[in-house]
Amino acid sequence: MLRLIETEQVADMEAIIRSYLSEAMRYAVKGLKAPRDTTEPGFPTERVDALAADPEMAEASDNLTRGRAKAMSLT
Repeated sequence: MLRLIETEQVADMEAIIRSYLSEAMRYAVKGLKAPRDTTEPGFPTERVDALAADPEMAEASDNLTRGRAKAMSLT
């Protein structure tokens, strides 16, 4: 996943972006799906500590979908 915050980063990462797009187009032509990312999201220490202190919140966090859990780790 690429996270671009400033427009200049697009120019700096042009080769990488083109490589990703080329790979995606090859998958599309072959009718394949990209491999799934099975890595577990890493959480900031503050969040881990907060969940350890609140079992109800920890249970709610455990019930999040992978996408929502990943989004939470990015914020």
